[in-house]
Amino acid sequence: MEHIYEIVDKGGVFILNPLDYSDIYKYLEENHIMIDLEETNDFTDLSIIDDDLEGKEIFLVGENHGVLVNEQLRMKFLKYFKFNTNFKYYLWELPFSVAFFLSKYLETGDEKILRETSYVDWFGSILNKNPMFQDKVLSIVYIYDNCKYLYPTDLKDYQGVMTTLDSKLNILKKYAKGECTLFKLNGTDSPFDKRLLWPIVHKIPEGGVTTDYFQYIILIRNSKALTSLKV
Repeated sequence: MEHIYEIVDKGGVFILNPLDYSDIYKYLEENHIMIDLEETNDFTDLSIIDDDLEGKEIFLVGENHGVLVNEQLRMKFLKYFKFNTNFKYYLWELPFSVAFFLSKYLETGDEKILRETSYVDWFGSILNKNPMFQDKVLSIVYIYDNCKYLYPTDLKDYQGVMTTLDSKLNILKKYAKGECTLFKLNGTDSPFDKRLLWPIVHKIPEGGVTTDYFQYIILIRNSKALTSLKV
């Protein structure tokens, strides 16, 4: 029989309990959609997130650096959240010069500006424990399967191959459509709302259920690496 695994705390010792696939198959079948990376102004493919936007004030998206698809998703999510929530502040790990132009876009909505720029405590979980932010945080995590990434150095640019999808949750591949597939984890009767079913090979938390840490997964498969700017 096929199994996935649930992380269970037994007196401070974390063990893996085998679980049947059946309820997870049924849930994922009804709660995933392919993301169209070419259409950055059409948000139909992100519509399964819409119902979770009400009352939320903080939106978190986590990535591993150096993967080409990250850049395409970043722009799509920026436009999606701006269109649907009109948020005021956008925090991004980037140089000050790029942040300056991005702020100009948020102030003006001028897309020409965008074309000129190019064991762990989970941040969303920590924020949600604060009464000021409780139930106001929406978190999305990227998971990679056979994706190339850029590792630049002063002498040479290197490329590596990265897979962060835990093989015990390869079930996600069954529903992967194209390069990017969005999975909703907090829908009705979701097993991810009831158990800690962890899809990432690292950064395993201590206790709780999956949706305590993030409510959506984007599975990215076979992406190319970023390329360095040539000076």
